Amino acid sequence: MKVIKILIAVMIAATVASCGSKNRKERIVSMLDEWIGKELIIPDGLTFTVQSDTIDYNIADCDYKIVTFIDSASCTKCSLRALEWSQQMDVYNNLCNKDVNLVMILSPKDINEAEYVFKRDCFTYPYVIDKERKFFNSNTLPKNKAYHTFLIDGDNRVLAIGDPVYNPNIRRLFADIIAETDEPLADLPPLEASPSSRSVGLMKHDEKKVVKFSIRNTSGDDLTISETIASCRCSDAKVDRSVISAGSEAIVQIIVDGSELSSGMFRHHINVFIEGYNDPLTLSIIGFNNQH
Repeated sequence: MKVIKILIAVMIAATVASCGSKNRKERIVSMLDEWIGKELIIPDGLTFTVQSDTIDYNIADCDYKIVTFIDSASCTKCSLRALEWSQQMDVYNNLCNKDVNLVMILSPKDINEAEYVFKRDCFTYPYVIDKERKFFNSNTLPKNKAYHTFLIDGDNRVLAIGDPVYNPNIRRLFADIIAETDEPLADLPPLEASPSSRSVGLMKHDEKKVVKFSIRNTSGDDLTISETIASCRCSDAKVDRSVISAGSEAIVQIIVDGSELSSGMFRHHINVFIEGYNDPLTLSIIGFNNQH
């Protein structure tokens, strides 16, 4: 697959709810131009761990690798998504007769919490606790953490950028590259939510709140919802129908679980993906969590 073809596909399927901004797309293209085909540096001296045991791991010993970096600014419970990663890697490794591996490189605020999540979710892929941020400093990663996940080949050359756990279009893009197939999709879906952001105010640790959004199909065709994905495991989204008829509405109900929230202010997103369209409709929830 040609580099320019991958570059365009990644731009269209970027893990952002694109507002169609020309400047924003130009920045994405510039970033991709820098990264696609570039060698991702895996520094020496990293210690690889699986299920709390140190392993002797040769990262070059596979056809494709997905490398994701999670820094200390991220909520550990929200950002690891260990169970979802395991499920997705099962899919990739069943695509064809090629080995695909995952390496998580972490610089967490709480190492014990990260190890607890891995144990709880029976995570069996290698991870690195990178306290000194060797990986980040060796690669000068993009500022936007949406571009801290890389699909790389056997020579550590970057083929695509984006998080397949958070975006089914990135998921499909990675699969297409691994299986060497591709099909273009359209851009933004013709959906409207007014408002698209709601506040839940102050939440207690043992509290759950329900938020509802109404989304309207502004096109002349029926739209099929392929998936709804929340940015944090503390939020669970359900839609009252899978097909939204032309001109009609659907209700998205979101349950926010305070027990899964970190202390302080939070802002979470729920992405509603429509079949045939790359970018989702994004709904936002903001609030504050009181752990006491």
